[in-house]
This record gives sequence, structure tokens and C-alpha cells, in this order.
Amino acid sequence: MKVATAVTAAAVLLCLSTSARAEAYFVSQPGNDGPGTLRWAIESSNALAGPHEIIIGVSAVTLSSCLPPLLRSTELRKFSSNEGAAIIDVSLVPASAYCWGLSLGGYGQSGGQTFVVTGVHVRGGWGGIWVQDNHLTLRDSVVETRSFAPGSYGGGALNAYHSTLVVERSTIKAGSGYVGAGVAFDGGALSISDSRVSGNVAYWGGGVYVRTSAASSISRTTIDGNRADLGAGIFHEPAAPGATLLLENVTLSGNQAGTAGGGLQHQDPFAGGTPAQPRLRLRHVTAYLNQAPTAAGLRTSSGSLAIDNSILGGDCGFLGGAAATGSNNLSSGGCAIAGSANLVASDLRLGALTPRGAGSLPLHSPLSHSPALGLGRACASLDGNGSTRLLGRCDAGAVEDETLGEQRTLVVTLQFSGALCHQGDSPARSADHLAHLDAFISENSYGKTSVVGQVIGPFAVDGTGCDPDNGLSGSQQNAQALLAKALTLAQGQVDLTQFERLIIAHNATLGCACPDNNHASFGFVAPSAVTPGSLYEQTGFRGSIFWQPDLGINYHILYHEFGHNLGLAHLDPLLCNDAQGARASLSSSCVYASSWGDPNHTMSNLVRPVHYAAAQKWKLGWFEPGQAPLVGYGEYDLEPLSTPGNGLKALRISTPYSFGVFGLDYVLELRKPIGLDAHVGEPTWGQVPLDGVFLFAEGRVASDQTFSLAPPPFPAGSAFQSAPLAVNTPLGDVGAGVSIRVLSVGATSARVRISPFLPDGQPCAQAADCASGQCTTSYGDGDGDGYGVAASALATCGPAPAGRVTLSGDCCDVDSRARPGQTQFFTSTTACGGFDFDCSGAATQQFPPRSTGGCTSTGMCSLRTRRCNGPYWTTANSAPACGLAASWRDCFVQPACARSSNTECGPYATLAVTQACR
Repeated sequence: MKVATAVTAAAVLLCLSTSARAEAYFVSQPGNDGPGTLRWAIESSNALAGPHEIIIGVSAVTLSSCLPPLLRSTELRKFSSNEGAAIIDVSLVPASAYCWGLSLGGYGQSGGQTFVVTGVHVRGGWGGIWVQDNHLTLRDSVVETRSFAPGSYGGGALNAYHSTLVVERSTIKAGSGYVGAGVAFDGGALSISDSRVSGNVAYWGGGVYVRTSAASSISRTTIDGNRADLGAGIFHEPAAPGATLLLENVTLSGNQAGTAGGGLQHQDPFAGGTPAQPRLRLRHVTAYLNQAPTAAGLRTSSGSLAIDNSILGGDCGFLGGAAATGSNNLSSGGCAIAGSANLVASDLRLGALTPRGAGSLPLHSPLSHSPALGLGRACASLDGNGSTRLLGRCDAGAVEDETLGEQRTLVVTLQFSGALCHQGDSPARSADHLAHLDAFISENSYGKTSVVGQVIGPFAVDGTGCDPDNGLSGSQQNAQALLAKALTLAQGQVDLTQFERLIIAHNATLGCACPDNNHASFGFVAPSAVTPGSLYEQTGFRGSIFWQPDLGINYHILYHEFGHNLGLAHLDPLLCNDAQGARASLSSSCVYASSWGDPNHTMSNLVRPVHYAAAQKWKLGWFEPGQAPLVGYGEYDLEPLSTPGNGLKALRISTPYSFGVFGLDYVLELRKPIGLDAHVGEPTWGQVPLDGVFLFAEGRVASDQTFSLAPPPFPAGSAFQSAPLAVNTPLGDVGAGVSIRVLSVGATSARVRISPFLPDGQPCAQAADCASGQCTTSYGDGDGDGYGVAASALATCGPAPAGRVTLSGDCCDVDSRARPGQTQFFTSTTACGGFDFDCSGAATQQFPPRSTGGCTSTGMCSLRTRRCNGPYWTTANSAPACGLAASWRDCFVQPACARSSNTECGPYATLAVTQACR
């Protein structure tokens, strides 16, 4: 593949592997124009048929004039080693220039093109990104524009006209325009997911204006703080009778409309649709704290609207025969929804708009005793935070219940009778266990979560309804039997609706009653166990724990099971070995040893009562924003996981690998023997002092899986033991392109360096970046003379790539005669013009001027050493320019020299000679 490069010695160019793209243009200069700039890359891409790549290798591109539209199918992205998004800054361009940050396809200039924009931050400009008659996928990006007065026809942050549009994991903010200040879409299919649209101002559709002719969706997205006259959050208008829009796990918060539709305005010009096939469907939507003089929640004119499992704060307006149907919705009044199990409550009990965890979108989580808890049915598999929902009975709204704050827990003690049964647990002992659990969870969550509960019983029970076979199905049946007995006995004692979690303490043993249930947990990690009509589905408890202290089950068993109750999976080792059994990088072929959990952590199968892993805490929302960031190359200071603080608690490093259906990140955490991490308990075998930096693998977003990893050599699963990373011993992963080195570990912090670790052929800055330990600077050699042009310098791991050379200095790379070290002289110019054949910077004449115009001699005839000094130009002190001819006289020793010592050199001939140079 040909790789187009900027002609600049400072350029660091990307070596691309074989793909369908014809050209790749690397942006190495931050300025407005010239070689290596974004303008150069766009103009170069437009000049050739696509598809192309444009890779931005600088942190910011600052423009003083508008960019040309990009006309060819192109993937435009930041260089992967850059931290954050690559900024395209249009803020210095005068507003009168009406300049888009990026114009894709221009104004109808090219249709049917595909554009992918990844990791880019477009800032300033009359508008952010414009695409017309084409397709755009926007990922991991930010688009914001300069502010215009409401009602202005200018701008809009993201504008798609007669196009299709996909937006993923992006932020659209601070836009303004007549319609769709955040996202203005008028075209075919639209998909927005895992994104935020915030602080935009328009006349219609402050956040999003949607006019579609095909099935479209907005999911796992927060639309907040937008303003408009109608539809401050979303303005939806189908463009064809068959067009539909699904909002799922969408949060509409704090949007303000001047007339109506604070959260959403739905305007159906076709006045059609049916409850079974509505043009607009809301599923797991939270519309809260939106404002408008009328219909602060939502407003729809004509047509049919379906709403399920949603929360609607504020009133609704249904005009022109419009009707809303659906079930299991919660509203604060003023929204008449025809359907079943719709609930009206004066206090919705939702938290403030805050992220659930580091990197999360801001969401309104239901608080303790919120009527939204357990209200949903036929639930989506994931919530607005990407977390797993209970499928049978879930929470209404965009996000599943909060794991912050008080976890109100009921403890029911049961006592089986019989000779084989142990003495029953006492309420006092159960209360003691609950107090230890509260202390454990409070320390783990840095005070963000606590366990507040009540103990009742003991109640005498028998073993009816138990399965003595003790199989898997029997274990589930016995759990159901115990739960049914406990709830039946508890109903007359307490108000079950005041509790979200349930613990059952009992004295049953094998052969006593309900065997194989001395400890177990049922919660978020096992949604398949929740079926319509089950006791879980009926009661709405987030999970249940069964434990039997009299059999010697220690506190750490309780801590482990409560972790499941909160939604955590087992922390198991991930085994990644090559065919020879040696430790290999993470990959999709890794397996995990589910029966050999890491003994150093609470959520392993061989549990130790210490802190949950950092990745698990991050998933539970126990870190402050920014405490567990996804990082790039650089040096970072970690603070101990076991202590509260505002510093970095974890480093998350993206990898290209997947395990099952979800991707994997590396996670680094610092453990110190303080707090819970100083605990030494049973079992004592296999434990490693928690003192150092530990490495884990984490399933991204939708996964509850966290895996323990050990540095190489990686032992077999049956002998797995976790260990901290050795100081100043790098752990390199070629596939992920990352090297992890712990530089130091102190009492209160550890310093970690994340640097490139690359296979041969990838760009590098130093030998340490490369798996081969070799970083070679090479140059393009267009004429095959063994020398390249300095401006084409490319540093890559390993030997020089094919077609490139390690010697530079070529001054004319289309003429193999011109090269450093050339000794020959030529009478015609190089292919580049001029006579500098040895690349010295100047032409050297073969026959320079002489001070004399005659032949001179040296040496003695008698000794046969007589020599003639010539030839010479006939005119003294002059010589023709390179490539030009002049009179030339040759000299020779006359024969008389053999007879006379006084014989001089004589002229031989006078000719016209062309000056040669090099």
C-alpha cells in the first residue's frame, strides 16, 4: 500500500497494514495550512478515489480559515497514542465566515460516501459537523460550537441532512440553531447511543431534532440542560408513515421549553400509528426536572405514543386525538397513560443528575424506597449505565437501583427442628453479623454505601418443599422453598416494602432440611434465575442471601455473598497461554478457571475478607469521577485502594481483546496492608501480602466480570496465585501495544509508567517501545538508489519495512544518479533540475577555471617523469557553466622530450567541450 506523507522532517508517519483503504494521510502539523496539516490531508484525500484514512497525530489543529469539505469516503481519527480527543479548533475563524468545523460531502457535492470520525473534538465555528447525502458514524468524540442567539439559522453542533447517522459514546454540546442545536437530523435512519447532548439552544429541538424516514433509535443517552421554544430535549417529527423512533434508557433532564414540551415534543403529521405499532416508543425513559409553561414532561400532537417502564415527571399534553398507552410507568401526575400497573406518586424519590461511576453518563438513580424500584416488567437487558437489569422485575426509568446510600436489609432467622439440625441462630448473633457487614461495606465504599437493617425471628420451620437430591435444580428449588417460608413468616412482622435486600439465617445442615443452601446469593449476577411469577419477581427484592453461621461460615462468606447481592460476579483468574503453555497476551481465546478464584480477594471462590477489586468498585459507582480513568501513555501516581482519597484509585488501559461478547481492559490498582487489606484470616494458604500494584482484566461496561491476572510466567489454573507486579520489571503486551512498568511503590502511593510496546512495523519513538527492542528510522527510496528523502522519515519497530532504506540525504528521489557519495560527473541535469548529483548542496564542476591558458609541465624528460598539466580552457580564469560548451585545449608531452630535457608540453588540439558537474 502507498502511504501518503507530509514533506516535513518533523513528521511521524503511520505504517499501515494491508486494508481496503487506498491512501492514509497523517496530520503531523497543527497549523492552518501547508504540508502535514489537516487541510493538506483533506485536499489530498479529495484528489484521489477513496476510501481513505486521515490520522491526526497532533493534540490540536488550530484553524484561521474554513476547511474544504471532505468529499471521499474517509475514516478520520486521532492517532491512538494521543491522550484525549484530537481537537479541531475553529474558534479563531471569524463568525462571518460561516465555517463548519468539518463538512463531510459538502452541500450536495458528493453522495453515497461513508465517513467515520473517531476520537475528535470539534470546537467553535458557525456549526460543528455537517454531512449531506452521505453516511456518518461519529464515535468517542466531542462536538461543540460557538454560541448564537436563539432562533439563529446558523450552526447546530451535529447536522445530518438527507443522510444516515450513527453516534456512539460522544458528547454534543453548546450548539445553537433554528432546529436541532445539538443534533439536527433530517434523513433516513438515526442511531444515538451511550452519548450526552447538553446545553444546546434552538427554536425547535434544543437537544435533538429528529425527522426520519426509517426506523431510528436513541439509547443509553442523557439529554440535559437544553433550551427551545418547543421540544427542549427532543423534537420528533416522522417524515414517512413507516418511520419510527425508539427511546430506550434515555434520560431527559433539566431541559427548558418556552412554550411546551420541556422533555419531548412529538409532532405526527400523518396522524396515524396504532398502540401496537406506534411511531414513537418510550422504553425505560426518565423525564425529570424538565420545565415548560405547559406539558413540562412531554407533548404530542396526533398519532399514537407507547410508553413502558418509564418515569415521567411533570405534566403531559396530548393534542389532536393523540393517546399514550403502556404499562409499568411512574409519573408525578398529569400524564394519563392507558394501560396496566401505571403508578402515580407525589414523590418520585430520584437522586440528582450524577454519574454512577467514573466515565458514566449522569443519571437520576432511584433512591431507597423510590416507587420506581421493581416497578418494571418485560425489561431491557441493560440499563442506561450499561449494567445488567433483572429481566423479570426491574426498575422503571433509565437506570437500575442505586448501589449508593442505605441498603435497607431484612434478616429473617429460621430454625429447623430435628436431631440432625444444629442449634438455631439467635437474633443477637444475626445482628452482630449485620453490623460487621455494614462496617465492611462502609469501608469498601468509602462511606458511600451502608447496610441498615432489622433482624426478626427465629421462626420454627420444617423441611417440607425441599429437594433431597441436592442437584442444581434441587438447589434452586430449596432456595425458593426457604425464601417462601421466610417471607410468609415475615409478612406478619414487618412491612416488606421497606426493604430492598433480604438475608436468611438458618440452622439446616445436610440431612436436616433443604440441603446445599448453607450459603448462597441471588442477585443481579443471575438474571436467568428470575422468571415471571417467581418469588423474586413477586417480591421485588434485589437479591437474597442464605447463610448459616453455626456451621463455621465466617464473616467473609457473608461479605462475598453480599457482593453478589450488589451485582458482582466471581473474581476468577483468566488463563491466556500459547500452544507451548507459556503466558500469552489477552485474547479472545483466553479461558478462566471458575473453580480457582484468587484467594486474595473477597469475590473469589476462596475468599479473603479484604477490599473488592478496583474494577468492581468502579462498576458499583463507589469512585469519584476521574478516579478510575481510561488512560493512554504516560506516568501516573496511584493511591492505595484501601484508603479514602481523591487521587487515582485505578488505571484502566484499553485492549483490542474480547472475552465472550464484551471487550476487556487492563486495570491496575495499588494495595497496601492497611484497613481491610491488612486482614489475615482463613484460609491462610496461598495468600500474598497485599502490598504493591496488582493487575486485573475487566469486562467493559455491560459485563460484571473482573478477572485476576498474574505477571509472567503465568501458572496453571490449579496453582493460581495473585502477586504484585515487580518494581522496574516491564510487563509488555504486543497485541495491546502497551508496556506496564511499576517505577516505585511507597507507603502512600505507587508510580506507574504506561508506554508503547509495539510489534515490528508499528511507529515508535525509542527502542524501549518495541517488542523486538529495535526502533529503526527509515526513508522512502523512490528511485532505488539506496538513499531516501529526509522528509519521509518514519521510525518503526524492527528492521526497515520493505521498500524503505536506512540512509537519508537523497536530494532527487526520482533520479538514481543523484545520491550522496556520487563520484561521476554528468553534462545533463538531474530529473529534479540542477547539477547537484552528489547531494552536497551545490554543483561541483569537473573542470573548474585555471589561472593560465597554456600547457604547463612538471618533471624531468631525462628521468621520464615529464607530465603535462592540462587540459585547460583557452581563456584563463574562466570556465563554462554546467552543461554548457566552451573552447578546450588538450596538452601532451612532445616526443622531443626523450632527447632534450628542455622540451615543454605542447598543445594537442582545440575542441568544443561541454562542462560536466556533480
